[in-house]
Amino acid sequence: MAPRTRARRPRWRALSVLLAVAVTLTACTSTSDGGRRDADAAVVGDDSAGLTDTEIHVGVVVGNKQFADAAVGIQARFAQVNEDGGVHGRKIVVDKVADDGGAAASAVTAVRSLVQQDGVFALVTTSSFLANTKPFIEQQGVPTFGFGFDDAWCNSDYTFAYNGCPAGTTPHTSNVAHFVGQLFPDKTVKGHTIAVVGDDGASSMRTAKLYGSVIKAQGGNLVLTQNTMPGASSAPVSDYTPYATEVMRSAGGKAPEYVMTITTAQNTLGMTKALIGAGYKGIRQDFTMYDPRLVRAAAGGNELMSMQPWEVDTPRMKEAIAAIRTVKADQRLTLPLGYGYWSADMFVKMLEKAGKDLTRSSLVKMLNDNFSIIDGEGVGKLEFPRMHGESAGCLAWVSSDGKTYTVRAKLSCVELIDNPTA
Repeated sequence: MAPRTRARRPRWRALSVLLAVAVTLTACTSTSDGGRRDADAAVVGDDSAGLTDTEIHVGVVVGNKQFADAAVGIQARFAQVNEDGGVHGRKIVVDKVADDGGAAASAVTAVRSLVQQDGVFALVTTSSFLANTKPFIEQQGVPTFGFGFDDAWCNSDYTFAYNGCPAGTTPHTSNVAHFVGQLFPDKTVKGHTIAVVGDDGASSMRTAKLYGSVIKAQGGNLVLTQNTMPGASSAPVSDYTPYATEVMRSAGGKAPEYVMTITTAQNTLGMTKALIGAGYKGIRQDFTMYDPRLVRAAAGGNELMSMQPWEVDTPRMKEAIAAIRTVKADQRLTLPLGYGYWSADMFVKMLEKAGKDLTRSSLVKMLNDNFSIIDGEGVGKLEFPRMHGESAGCLAWVSSDGKTYTVRAKLSCVELIDNPTA
């Protein structure tokens, strides 16, 4: 195949990634419009953009304020496959790592530039502004890969999140109660008092409602669903005491046995300190404080995550860490790093299945035609189109003793259950 004409011939640029001092994992406040855009709809983009006989050009969009480590993970996975000769003879070339600037407008500008000026074939992103860039992505027919932070990753044939549609928009959803139950001595939520704490962001509110409903439907005693805390788009919380006080009294004037926190890392850290200060002795669990810089603050807490923990000692995980350290020798092993690495890994696996005769539309068509890969090492499973509307249903569990994280349960996938909010 001869090299294809592109809007502007891309030039290799050295990846320059600003690594944030602190990781602030954000529960995005924007949501998609809920309408499904399928691959049969008319698109205006170049179907062969970013392709030559020897290269596949990819654009990367990250939120440096929140997920800067992700760029290192993406770069590392692509360097791995390129070292082995690429995918069907093509090297994956990252033309640019764009920062979303922490704002919807700059995220849209970044995506438009990558697609229209750099002429990339696909996007790999950990930006939390997909809801704002998604209409353009669909219009151009650009396959987009990443970690599903919110509902923007749902209901489109062009967006592929390795954890699926996070909260689920279909009659089935992830059985989070199964994983929560593993933290109790009797391995079940039945009869146990549980509080779910979120923030006032739309994504956090939806997820807190869903998880609380699942826990209740599976026999848990849901004593509180709190979504009054200001989220990522609001001014920082100055005092977490009122929120902790409500939790401490939520089980009939007593503290619940279990507190699940679904909010930003900053809010999770604040709530953790407030609960400990109030004398809370029960089970604390969240989704954001898995980071070497937070291990001391996370002492006594538990983290659930949609990827294999870095501490799991297997050849595949060792290979991933070695590739990362080749790119950046002192790279900390964090959640955003995993978001980037496993998003890129998903893209590589999909390209391998797509074959040499590749276009945007042929890739999208193949992925939405009962595509399935069971990957117990990294993210569990990849199944599309199912995961456009459902969670992958896979989680792992680590706990902190204040010095290190200990893997309590490796990544595993369970059958989905009826969605009590559908």
